[in-house]
Amino acid sequence: MISIIIPTYKNTKKLKNAINSILKQNISDLEIVVVDDSINSGALDTIRRINHPSIKYYKNSKNQGATLSRIKGIKLSEGEYLGFLDDDDVVLNNNLVKKLDLLLSGDYDFVFCDYVVNNLIDNKKIEKQLYEYGQNFKKNILHSPALFLQCCLFKKKFVLANLDCFDYRAEPSEDWDFFISLSKVNPKNKHIKFYGFQWNFSHKSQSYNYNREALALEYIINKHYNYMKTNSKKYLSLQYRKLGSMFFYLKKQKKAEVCFKHAYTIYPWSFKNITLILIQCFPNSLYLMAMGKYVKKIV
Repeated sequence: MISIIIPTYKNTKKLKNAINSILKQNISDLEIVVVDDSINSGALDTIRRINHPSIKYYKNSKNQGATLSRIKGIKLSEGEYLGFLDDDDVVLNNNLVKKLDLLLSGDYDFVFCDYVVNNLIDNKKIEKQLYEYGQNFKKNILHSPALFLQCCLFKKKFVLANLDCFDYRAEPSEDWDFFISLSKVNPKNKHIKFYGFQWNFSHKSQSYNYNREALALEYIINKHYNYMKTNSKKYLSLQYRKLGSMFFYLKKQKKAEVCFKHAYTIYPWSFKNITLILIQCFPNSLYLMAMGKYVKKIV
């Protein structure tokens, strides 16, 4: 059996689409575990209207966030294999059959696919291919947080053995933190080339809150600092540069400068790092103008 965990919070209109996209998959032995993290959300009414025996509904007694809701769903699930979906996203292209076949074809802890970013704010769609993560998982996850839980199908026993990799303090970038932690145990994984889910990015998405994203990135860098530094000073420097750029856009100039200095100290051979340090020597008005133009180019 495959169990799909869906944490939901006040998003009943999109939840229906998410559940129906799973039910369209050609999988008979299926369980959809919905964990409602809100009060009076209407999620239960939506599930009753769908009226499908595969759906199991659980409600948190208080708001706990997506990560703790996922952990609850994992513990309550009955399937041998685990997948994840957010309540505003959808699965595509007979996703589960393809991933299950691949997972069963070798000794893998999890398999993952490509995905589509549906930017509802800018009305754009971007295809994200994750082939390189299958070639060198650790290297690429330290470089970029492109992999999502929704891409993956896991063996449940592997997830249970690594349950401490879920960290609610890293929200809304908890997926990246999870995979960084997971890379430390050298998981056996495999990429499959097809677009398996669509991330619907909107004003309601957790990632839309730029301030929370910056604070989450800062937390993750601090948490994994030694691990990142040991494996790639260049990539650690890159993360500080990204974080500094985010703080600059948030008009937190002092925090941005600290991040840029960290980036330079860790990896002083980067032209971008050198340029950022030199710009900080400019008079304030010139500094703000130059930094604003340069940061747009390096983000």
